[in-house]
Amino acid sequence: MEHNQTFGKRTRAFRRSLTKTEIQSVRSVPKPIYSDETHEHKQMKNKKTMNAQRFLPIMYLVLLTVMFPACSRWQTPKLAVVTVTDHLDTDDSEICELISIAGKPSGYQRTTIKKTATDSGEEAYQVSQETVVIANRLSEKTSGRFEITVLQRRDGTFLRGQTTLQFGKNPMMTLFTPDESQTKLDRLASTVVIDTQTGEETPPSHIANRSIVWQKGTAGHFALYFSLWNKPLQPEEKRGVSYFDLLLEQNVSVELSAGQVSPFLLNGSEIHLLPVKAVTNYSTQSGTNSLTWQFWMDAKGNVVRTVLQEPQEIEWTLSTESKINNALKNAGNLNLNLYAIVPVQGTIPQPRETKRVTFLLQYVGADNKQSAQPGFAEKIPKTAFQTVKTENGTAWTVTVTGSSPQILSDLYGNVIPPAKTETSTPGDLSRNEWIQSDDAAVTELANVATEKKFPLWDAAVDLEKFVHEKMRHVSYESSLKSAGEAAKTLTGDSAAHAVLLAAIARRKNIPSQIAVGLVYTTTASGEGVLVLHFWTELFIDGHWHPFDATLGHGGADASRIVLTRSNLADQSMFSLIAPLLPLVKHLQAIVVKAE
Repeated sequence: MEHNQTFGKRTRAFRRSLTKTEIQSVRSVPKPIYSDETHEHKQMKNKKTMNAQRFLPIMYLVLLTVMFPACSRWQTPKLAVVTVTDHLDTDDSEICELISIAGKPSGYQRTTIKKTATDSGEEAYQVSQETVVIANRLSEKTSGRFEITVLQRRDGTFLRGQTTLQFGKNPMMTLFTPDESQTKLDRLASTVVIDTQTGEETPPSHIANRSIVWQKGTAGHFALYFSLWNKPLQPEEKRGVSYFDLLLEQNVSVELSAGQVSPFLLNGSEIHLLPVKAVTNYSTQSGTNSLTWQFWMDAKGNVVRTVLQEPQEIEWTLSTESKINNALKNAGNLNLNLYAIVPVQGTIPQPRETKRVTFLLQYVGADNKQSAQPGFAEKIPKTAFQTVKTENGTAWTVTVTGSSPQILSDLYGNVIPPAKTETSTPGDLSRNEWIQSDDAAVTELANVATEKKFPLWDAAVDLEKFVHEKMRHVSYESSLKSAGEAAKTLTGDSAAHAVLLAAIARRKNIPSQIAVGLVYTTTASGEGVLVLHFWTELFIDGHWHPFDATLGHGGADASRIVLTRSNLADQSMFSLIAPLLPLVKHLQAIVVKAE
C-alpha cells in the first residue's frame, strides 16, 4: 500500500461477495457526512423544569422566571444533532472518522451502511468498515489496513461476514458463515464456519477452515452501532450489548454507562453531547480481560468522538473527507516502539549469554504510584524456564532460566530442566490462519531446512538458525504477518520470524506455539530496557523450549519474560496481544540478579 495515498482514493478492493444478492461492493465515491448547517452553533433555549406547587403565588413564579432564566435547576441542556442522517432508514449512508494516536493524526476509518435484502427477501444491512493506520517503528514507516464487512438484521442479528487484513503485500481474508444445516434445526447453538485465505492467487495459496460454537441470535460485529441507532442512550442509562467480534473471533460483551448531557467543543463550536463509559469484556487463554473506553453521542445515537486511553490515547473523531486528507499529509511520524518499552533499573552485562535472571516487576498507575493488580501473577505463564512469585500484591518476582544446550548443561548437566512434564495438544501441530504449515512457500522452505529428525533438540536448533538466516532482514514496514506471507517475502519483525519458525516446525512434525513477552536490550545511550517481542516455543522431550529466530542464538537466553503464549488454534493474534499493550505501558522492572 502506498503511504501517501489520499483518504478519498479507494485502496485496492479485496472485498468479495458473500452471496450474489446479499453483499455488494461499497461505493467508491465518498460523500460528506454532514455540513456545517447540521451543527447547532446557537445556545439552546432554556427550558423551565420546575413544576409549581399549587399553594405558591403565581407572581412568585413569574419573578423567578424573569430573574433567573439560565439557572440550571430549571433547565435541561438539549442534546445536539451532529448529523441528520438516520443510518437505518437511509438506503446508503457513510461515516468518516479521523484517527489520532497520542494527539497525532495517524489514519482514518470509513464506515458505509447499505440497506439490502437476503435471498428470502428479508430486510438486512450490509455494513463495511475500512480502517487504515499509518505510523513508524524504528524510523520505518509502517501501515495496517483492516476491512470488515458484515450482513446483519436491523436488530443486529449476525447473518454472515468477512474480514480483510493487510500488513504486507498479500492480504488475508477470513469468511464467517453460520452452518445453515445446523441453523435450520432450530437449535439453541450451532456452529459458524471460519474460512481463511491468503495471497492474491486464484485459487488462493492457502485456505484454513475451522468451526466454533455459535449461539443462535448472536448479534453481529456492528451491534453496538445498531443498538444506539435503534434506541439512543438516555442520561444515566446503563445498557449491555453482546456481539461476535470478527477481529477477536469470539463473543464479547460491552457494558455502557451514560452520564449527563454536557458541553462539547466540536470544530470550534460548543454543542451538547452525552458522554458514555464503555467496558468491553473478552476472553484469552489466561482468563477474562476488559478494555475501558469512552465515547460521546448525539441525540440520534451517532458517535461523535471515541477515546481509548490504553496503551496510548487513541481517538476517533467524526470528520469529513477534506479535513482528513489535510490532517494526514504528515501522517507516519508517530513512533509505535515508544509504547512497547518497559524501563529497567540495573543492567545485564551480556544478556545473550545469561543463564538465569531474576526480575522484579512493578505495576505503576497513572499517578506514578505502585498499585495492586489482582490475578496478575496467575496470568503470567509458569513454565519449565520461568517461575512467578507475588510480592505484597504490588510487585512480582520472575525468575527465568536460559534454554540453550550450553546453559542447560552448565546448570543441570543435560538439556531437560528439573520441572514437571508439560503437555502438547493436537492444535500445536495443526494449521491455522496465522501458522499455515501447509502453505506452498512454507512447505518449500521446510523441505530444504534440515535433514535432521533426531535428536529433536538438534533439529530445532537447525530450524531456528535456518529461519534466522533465510529472513533477509528484520523489517518493521508491516506487522502481524502470517507464516505464509513471511515465507513469501522473507522479511518481517519478530512476529513474522516466530510464526514462520512455528509453521516450518509443524511441517517437520514438531509441536509449536507462539510466545509474546519482553526481551532485555540496551538503548543507544546504554540504558537497559525490556521491549515487547515475539518468539517460538517448540515441544521437545516433554517441555516447551523457547527458540528465537529473530536473534538466532540456538535456544533462548534468560533475559526475557514470557507474558502469554498460544498455538493460535482458536485465538487470533489480536486477542493474543490485546491484553499486553495496556499492561506494558504501566510496567517497570528491576534486575535483582543476573548470572
